[in-house]
Amino acid sequence: MISKYLMIAVLLFSQTVWSGGSEVPWPEAQQREVMVKDLQGLWVSQNLDSPRHAFDIKVHQANFDLSCPYVVSISEISPFTGNVKSNDVDVLCASFPRKVTFILSDELGQPRHYVEIVGLEKPKEAKEFGRQYLGITVYNYGEIQEKIYEDIFYKLSE
Repeated sequence: MISKYLMIAVLLFSQTVWSGGSEVPWPEAQQREVMVKDLQGLWVSQNLDSPRHAFDIKVHQANFDLSCPYVVSISEISPFTGNVKSNDVDVLCASFPRKVTFILSDELGQPRHYVEIVGLEKPKEAKEFGRQYLGITVYNYGEIQEKIYEDIFYKLSE
């Protein structure tokens, strides 16, 4: 009888570890690849309880390297002033990466935030621009990457 309960506990624990436990902000079934061509636009957090966070993302085709055809610039917009708080420019090599990361720097070039972006399934009845939502998690940049916030973002304008 004890071995039966022990086996159930081991199975439950192994599923929690395998699925990432509480570290995964969005269920794996909801995550999709990030559609790079659809990234361009102003992305706003859905969270209405706190100041809305926003990111302005621009995508350019690169002619200098055909194996990495996208140059993506991302700017973190202040929810209070509308000014750019931090930004980054990076080259992406895949049209549909599983996760996109950026290191946002302030106006002095000092790293400020580490940003992880995953694509999220968007309901067909949703009226916002774009073909997907973005799951964005922002961490402090540094040795200890403390999570600042995470939210689902929708495209406000293209």
